[in-house]
Amino acid sequence: MSASRIDDARNEVSGGDWYRSPLVLIAAAVVVAGIVAVVITTVGGDDGTADIATADDVSPDPAAGVTFGADDIPESADVEVSGDALPLYEGGVDDAIGRAAPVVDAAVSLASGETLRLEPGTPRVIGFLAHWCPHCQAELPELADWLAASPLAENAEFVAVSTALRPDQGNFPPSQWFNRDELKATVIVDDGSGTLLSSFGFGGFPAFVAIDADGVVIERLSGNIGPAGFEQLFGHFSG
Repeated sequence: MSASRIDDARNEVSGGDWYRSPLVLIAAAVVVAGIVAVVITTVGGDDGTADIATADDVSPDPAAGVTFGADDIPESADVEVSGDALPLYEGGVDDAIGRAAPVVDAAVSLASGETLRLEPGTPRVIGFLAHWCPHCQAELPELADWLAASPLAENAEFVAVSTALRPDQGNFPPSQWFNRDELKATVIVDDGSGTLLSSFGFGGFPAFVAIDADGVVIERLSGNIGPAGFEQLFGHFSG
């Protein structure tokens, strides 16, 4: 290329048509891309990733409501229990009081489908409910209302057990029953043999057991206990 043509090319780049140069256009594109990357990093976080919450990052908040049931969540499932079963509760003097309660080593959550373990360390009341039982149908809305209006003692919790599944009876599936009555609590499912129900010494429902943080049985009640019964059971954990 002659010197005059080289000079002409330089003049095209440095003169009024400089912005038409391919090299300049490429450089401009790189600069713009860099600015966009900085903006995205600023919005998404220091590491340049978006702050997307996943199911594993979010803990269920009972106060915010719980949705039970899904296509992949069983309404009844295998359970694992360790420790001695409690004697059958028949009212009157309860031989189970002061004894170690069985430990639920594995049971499926009706809200998440995850396997949960109810171990000592947390004071709790466990309630056993059957979707087709008229007494349970009367008890559940009262229980849901009481839990929604009554702050529990620190670290205390209520866990419901959906037991005695009968697909040919009313309120099936039980997950929709719990949703309809707006229960805001953990619900786990019993197996087809009622292993959880019998392990805690119950032969009917509704039935409730209060267990302290050491895993020791404090009190058991059965039948429609209503708000007064709930106050009585959870009263063991206050003060």
